[in-house]
Amino acid sequence: MTLQEKRNFTKELIESIEQKIMDKTGKMPENWDGWELRQYVKDSFAEIVFGNMNRKRLKEYRNTVLIENLL
Repeated sequence: MTLQEKRNFTKELIESIEQKIMDKTGKMPENWDGWELRQYVKDSFAEIVFGNMNRKRLKEYRNTVLIENLL
């Protein structure tokens, strides 16, 4: 992917997750604060983003994230 394709893909993915979360905020309990909301955002990303990389590719990905200090 080109840099622009990566940016577009990432932007569209984040926007779709944002829309899903915003659509559900009316159903969230009033007593939820930053702790529950952070967990909900994390869970929402995990649900939508979860993919099945093969072991080799996942290992290479984790190595790159570590070496390039991407997180």
